[in-house]
Amino acid sequence: MLITNRFTKGVLSLFLILLVAGTANSQELLKRKNIDSLTSQELAAYKHAIQILHDRSMVNPYDEEGYAWQAWIHNATYISIPQTPPRSKKPGESYADYYNYIAGLRFRDGKGVYPGMCEHRKDLFMLWHRAEFYYFEKVLQNADPAGTIKDSKGNTGPSTAKVTVPYWNFTNPASGKRFPKAFEDPASVLYRGNRRVGKPDYPFTKKALLQDIIDGKWLVFGGFPNATRGQISGGYGRFEAEIHDDMHDTYCGGDMSSPKTAAYDPIFYSFHSYVDFYLDEWLRLNHMEHGYNSNDTITSLDFPLRGTVPAKYDLPDYHRKPGVDMGMGSGSLYPNHIPLGYTYEVTPEDHYAPRDRVKEVQPIFGKNAMSLKTTLTKGTSLVAKNKEGIKQTQGTLKGNTRLHNGFLDVESNITTSYRVDVYIHPKIVNATITDQKFRDKYLANSANYWIMGDASMADATTHVNIYVDRELEDISNNSNLNDWTVTTNITKL
Repeated sequence: MLITNRFTKGVLSLFLILLVAGTANSQELLKRKNIDSLTSQELAAYKHAIQILHDRSMVNPYDEEGYAWQAWIHNATYISIPQTPPRSKKPGESYADYYNYIAGLRFRDGKGVYPGMCEHRKDLFMLWHRAEFYYFEKVLQNADPAGTIKDSKGNTGPSTAKVTVPYWNFTNPASGKRFPKAFEDPASVLYRGNRRVGKPDYPFTKKALLQDIIDGKWLVFGGFPNATRGQISGGYGRFEAEIHDDMHDTYCGGDMSSPKTAAYDPIFYSFHSYVDFYLDEWLRLNHMEHGYNSNDTITSLDFPLRGTVPAKYDLPDYHRKPGVDMGMGSGSLYPNHIPLGYTYEVTPEDHYAPRDRVKEVQPIFGKNAMSLKTTLTKGTSLVAKNKEGIKQTQGTLKGNTRLHNGFLDVESNITTSYRVDVYIHPKIVNATITDQKFRDKYLANSANYWIMGDASMADATTHVNIYVDRELEDISNNSNLNDWTVTTNITKL
């Protein structure tokens, strides 16, 4: 009996230990919140962490845990590190302008390094940014975990141990004039003065439009692989081309207009935190039953993600080989955000619209007075451009060699960011781009091409894949494809 009691007590003690350990582990799963929902303490901790990263870069702009280097990971393919440190930041010079100056320096005695390169125009777009953010959040959390460091703004603490990147839900009205209030305070480390100003064209994206974009096919939503037999060599997913790029170029502007400078603006991180949430929405909605890491749902999981990051934060399953691996490991490490240590705290307003909301407004293409794309984008900056573009092309629909798996492949040698509006209209109807009625009725889709901003980064294709499968199906079911033509209108941004 005594042995039994001791055994029972032992098992009970072990159970309690495991229970406490389990509770502790669950508490370690940190929450990314809407930046407008942060408590004053949480916002202060986030700003304190960002400030410390800036302070590190002021001491050494090449510090991998400084803000400059973390921003360069997004798109600095070459940095020259001199034997003698370069000049310090001038009084009145912004952090962003100083980092941009440093990035452009070349030294004869310099050591050439490669901070990183974001993956755009391919199916690695969302996973690459998720990997980037994993390391960025670790750097933030370890900026001042004890809350004892006095930053250059004179603030000591609070602790940064539980800091995550707060998201900006850009589908809701801004709490500030155009952006969340936290980003519009000139005295804040989150402020950047070269963003676009003025009344926002809310709603920039309607939730029904976002639902329309969250297609069950990964190639449609997430993008095309770099090179796969029978597929286009790389290519945009709909979220990147129809929402992401336009937000950078048209809505935010300033540093956000170029991949090379985008991460100098702190709003970049909150914007992409919400983009990451939509990756999670897609995974949750479409393929949870297969498991996050299923190869039949997401392509290119075995592809290495480029970016020079602090090795001490490597995930346990990333067995880095020193001198060989230079990056964030393979894409297979990142589809499940739980091992990455974070989740999302969201309200119903942060989710997209139910699928039936889209069906309610979906007209049959070419029959109703307004196309689906016009219906979803009316009143936003995503509406079709009303000016003759710098390049227009026309072609037949049936047998069009530019059509791949429901996508129209629009190629261009334009060297700046541009916008493509695709119209599908009867051959007997002239493509009058300046006519509002024409645009409303025959706009099939629109997308942006975000120029990478660096000739050394031309490893991505120079085309936009625009989804027109639904429109083609409508036409096939109601008329003859031979009677229709496609017109693309390209405007410079």
